[in-house]
Amino acid sequence: MAKFNLYRALGLIEGVDATVVEAAYRALLIHRDLSAGHGDGAITERRMLLAEEAYETLSDSVRKQDYDRLPRPFPVYAGELDKDDVSPVASLPKPLAADWIVAAAFYPDIDGLSDRLRRLSPSLAYTYQLTLLAGRAFEQHAALATSLEEIFLGQYFGQRPTIRAFARFLIELNEQEAAEALNVAMRVLGDGIAPAKLIDSVCSRYGITTEFEHTRGWMLAGDVETPDLRQAASRRGAKSEGMAAGGGTHRERGMLIRLWVLAGLCLLAVLLFGRGLNR
Repeated sequence: MAKFNLYRALGLIEGVDATVVEAAYRALLIHRDLSAGHGDGAITERRMLLAEEAYETLSDSVRKQDYDRLPRPFPVYAGELDKDDVSPVASLPKPLAADWIVAAAFYPDIDGLSDRLRRLSPSLAYTYQLTLLAGRAFEQHAALATSLEEIFLGQYFGQRPTIRAFARFLIELNEQEAAEALNVAMRVLGDGIAPAKLIDSVCSRYGITTEFEHTRGWMLAGDVETPDLRQAASRRGAKSEGMAAGGGTHRERGMLIRLWVLAGLCLLAVLLFGRGLNR
């Protein structure tokens, strides 16, 4: 049995079906042919050998099923997740990139969804693109993006919706060290850890603050809901946010002062007008 992740050897996240495996292998062959003789940009012989071994297993339904059932260690998340010597460059070759452009003309939001997934992992975005193109599942493009995102986050951060949402927030905020620490904590502690306790610990350790007043309830209630943490978080000590907040306070004070001055002038005008009438 291979000592490397077969899905990663094809540039994919785990769990995709045979159609996507086939598409990934064919895309890699196109990459190899187009990049031949281009030095660093070429697909190396080692990568092709790994990809061929992966394809032989994952394209066979029985062998794929056996492989998917094998216990595997909790995967390590790192900021350089897709930059290793196993997985190929997770990008569409030119012919498929041209097909993607055609599809995007009819479904413009697939580009945005792909970019969102790429912020989490290039392999995740690549899997999304190949799944759409191979299965022509464009009418389900939004649901597919959500499904693949949850699968990816579940693989690296466990099955608690709250913790997956927090992981997404950290990655999109480019808090790679905090995301890596969250991944390690989940590997050691498992899904039994209370989400609020874990998130409090990571935030405290890496100087990230979240407004827990309106989120603690659903955290302790067992992940019934997963609000958007992007709206409930800020970076402690971030100069840009501090300046923005200060600017807002000064503007509000200036507005109040102008309103008070205007009100005073109006009152003075009323008093003077009243005196004129009395005379």
